[in-house]
Amino acid sequence: MNTRIIAMFLLCSTVTTVSYAQTPVLFQDLYPGKALNSGVANLFFGTVHNDHLYFNVRDSLGTYDIYRTDGTTGGTILLKTIPQVANFHVYNNEVYFGFVDVSNGGSQLWKTDGAVTGTQMIQSFGGNSIAPNSFTVHNNRLYFIADTATTPQQRRLFISDGTASGTHILDPDLFEAGSSFSVINNKLLFAASSDPDSPMSKEPYITDGTPAGTVLLKDVNPGTAGSNPAGFVTYNGKVYFSATTGAEGTELWVTDGTAAGTDIVKDLNAGIGNGLPFTLSACVYDNKLFFAGDDGVAGRELFVTDGTASGTQLVKDIAAGASGSNVSNLIAVNGKLLFCSNDGTSGSEVWSSDGTASGTSLLKDINAGVGSGVYALLSVNLLCADRLYFDADNGNSNIEPWVTDGTVSGTVQLGEINTNTTTPGSVDYETRYLRLNDNIYFAAFEPATGRELYTLPDTCATTAVVALQAAPGFDIFPNPASHSLTVSTGGVQGSVLSIYNTTGMEVYRYKPAGTAVKLDITHLASGVYTVVLQTGSGRAARKLVVY
Repeated sequence: MNTRIIAMFLLCSTVTTVSYAQTPVLFQDLYPGKALNSGVANLFFGTVHNDHLYFNVRDSLGTYDIYRTDGTTGGTILLKTIPQVANFHVYNNEVYFGFVDVSNGGSQLWKTDGAVTGTQMIQSFGGNSIAPNSFTVHNNRLYFIADTATTPQQRRLFISDGTASGTHILDPDLFEAGSSFSVINNKLLFAASSDPDSPMSKEPYITDGTPAGTVLLKDVNPGTAGSNPAGFVTYNGKVYFSATTGAEGTELWVTDGTAAGTDIVKDLNAGIGNGLPFTLSACVYDNKLFFAGDDGVAGRELFVTDGTASGTQLVKDIAAGASGSNVSNLIAVNGKLLFCSNDGTSGSEVWSSDGTASGTSLLKDINAGVGSGVYALLSVNLLCADRLYFDADNGNSNIEPWVTDGTVSGTVQLGEINTNTTTPGSVDYETRYLRLNDNIYFAAFEPATGRELYTLPDTCATTAVVALQAAPGFDIFPNPASHSLTVSTGGVQGSVLSIYNTTGMEVYRYKPAGTAVKLDITHLASGVYTVVLQTGSGRAARKLVVY
C-alpha cells in the first residue's frame, strides 16, 4: 500500500476527504499524425517498471515504436522500432517483450533495461504469426506463448531464465497452450492440447518447470474433444475454472492440484446445458467466490459458491426470465462487488452488490435509459485501494474515461477529451490505465492531435478515512507468513478485514465473526502487504511479509 495511506491509517484522528476527480491533460504529442489508427496504442500491452512507463506508438503504416517515459518530456525516449505491437512484462528487473518479424527471424523474445543499448534480442523462434505473449512468472522463471518455424500458428508454451540457452519449449508434446495460468501446490496450472491437429482439445496440465515434471492433471473430458479449461481463479487454496464435458456442458470445476481432487462443483445447468460462459468470470469477495452463471432458468446472472454444490446458488435474477442480464467482469472495489449487467431497461451498466439479493442493484445509469454506458470493467484498472478506472459512454459524448469508488457520488466522468461527436470516442472500450508515481496514464484520441498519451494526478489518497490511534486486540501472526495467517480482531462487531498489496490493490477481504480468524494466504505472491481492520470507529493497519 502507498506509504501515504498507511500514515493516514495510523496517525489521523479526524475525517479527511480527498477529491480525486481530476481532469486528464495531454502528456505529450509524440506522434505528429492524426489518423485514427495511428499514435499511442492502448496501454493494455504496456507496463510500469522502475519508475518508468513502457508503451507502444503506431505510425500510419503499421510500424510500432517502443517508448519509455519517467513522466517528463525530457525523460521520454524511443527505445526501438518494431513491425508489430509489443506486449510488455517485468521479469528479473528488466522488461521483456516480443514481436513477429517474418523477414528477420520470425517470432522473437526481447528484453530491455530501459536504455537503447540495453534493448536486445534473447532468441528468435521462426514462427510467422504468434509473438511471445501471455507472460507469467513462476519460481523465478518466465513462461510465455509463441509459435515456431516447425509449428507455425501453434501456441507453444516456452520457459526462460532470460538467456538464449535457457529459453526453450517446455514440453515438445503439448500444443495450443491457453492464456490463463494459476499456481497450485507450487506448480503452474495451465491448459494445453496433446494433439497438434485438434487445437480445441485442451485439458488441464501442471508443471514444476521441467519436461518430466509437466503432466496431465486430469482428463476431464475423455476422448478427442477436450474440456478446454479456462479462467483459473484461486479461492481458499484451490483453483476454480470453467470446463466442458459431453455430459454436463460447460460448468464450474475445482482442483486441489491432484487428479482425485479435480471435480465438478455443481452441474448448474442440469444436463448438457452450459452453466458458465466459455471462460469463467469470477471474483473472490467476502470469503466467497462470485461468478457469472446460468442455471437454465434465470439466464446468465450473478451466482455465488463456497466451494460446495449446496453452497452454489443464484444471488439475484437481475433480468427476469431466461434471457439473463449477461453478468460479467466481477471486481471487488472498496467493500463492494462491482460488475457489468443489463437488466433490460437500463442497458449494460455498472452494478453493485454486497453479496445479497437485496444489496444488489444498479450503481449508476451512466447512459440514461435503455442505452448502454459500460461494456467492460478490467481488474487491472483497480489502481488504488478504493477506486477503479474504466471507460463509458454517457450518451451525450464519446467514450470517455471514468472512475468509481463503488458509490453513486464517487462514479464520475474524468472530463471530455473528444468533444467532436462526429468522430469516434476518445478512449477504447477496455482501455488500460497505468499508474506511474502519482499519475494515471492512458491513450486517448481527439481530432486536433490524434491518438496520444494523457495523464491525470492521483496520489491514491483514500477518501473519507478515519484511522484508529489504537486498536486493542488487533494483531497478526505469524509474521512473516507463508501459507496461513491468524488475525486477532479483538472481537469488534461489524469489522471488515482487508489485505492490500504495495500498489494499494485489495487482494483479500473477509468479515470476521469472532475474536480471531485463520486466513488461507497461499494465493498471495511473496512480498510486503498491509492488513487493515476496519471498524465502526475507524481503521488500523499492520504490515505483513509473505514468503
